[in-house]
Amino acid sequence: MNIYVHTPGREFLWPYIKKAASAHTLTDNASEADVAIMVSSTDIYTPGELLLAAESTPTNPDSAWIGHESTFAAGCENCRTVILRCPNVIGTAMTGFPRELAESIFRGTFFHFKGNEARVGAVHAADVAAAIAALAEMPTAEGIYNISDGENPTLHDLAEAIAFRMNNKRISTLSTKGQLWLGRLIYGKKRYRAYTTSRTFDCSRLCRTIDYRPTPTTEYLRTHVYDENSL
Repeated sequence: MNIYVHTPGREFLWPYIKKAASAHTLTDNASEADVAIMVSSTDIYTPGELLLAAESTPTNPDSAWIGHESTFAAGCENCRTVILRCPNVIGTAMTGFPRELAESIFRGTFFHFKGNEARVGAVHAADVAAAIAALAEMPTAEGIYNISDGENPTLHDLAEAIAFRMNNKRISTLSTKGQLWLGRLIYGKKRYRAYTTSRTFDCSRLCRTIDYRPTPTTEYLRTHVYDENSL
């Protein structure tokens, strides 16, 4: 089977995808493909708090992902197409918010906010790649699917799991009113809102289609033993 995979902004996924789809041919030409799969983003949905948003959740007309998905669909009219909307993808050489979070933890400029229960959509790169391979092999799979780790961890738990991979780096907590005020000042309104707003996503359609059983991202980070075959 020839598979065309489009990964705008998430090229770090390619080693994972090549490993998961090793039984097939990955092509960079959509016209040669039996199936075309795009790694899109849950950032396409309306901004602000979202709790288990489904594929039918309204999209943000200002999102750049609207254009990305339209361009992809237009270029793949002659084959089966699948769009996989991913939240924060965790893995080696990760990009976007997860990378920014990891870098701020490493620098010691990320702080927990006492009482912050915000949950974030997350998924490990290995699960994204496995889902891509499974969707390609499922003849009835078509259209849009959300993917997540099924856990939607709190930002606190995700940060602690990332810190664990950094030799269990300590993250300080802002507890007093003065500290919280300072934290808002340091982060600014946009970053503070991102750290304290829940955005989670329902992947039940994907689970029904390919019998998807993800590994919780925080569990993977805390328990996976890396060796020469790991990514």
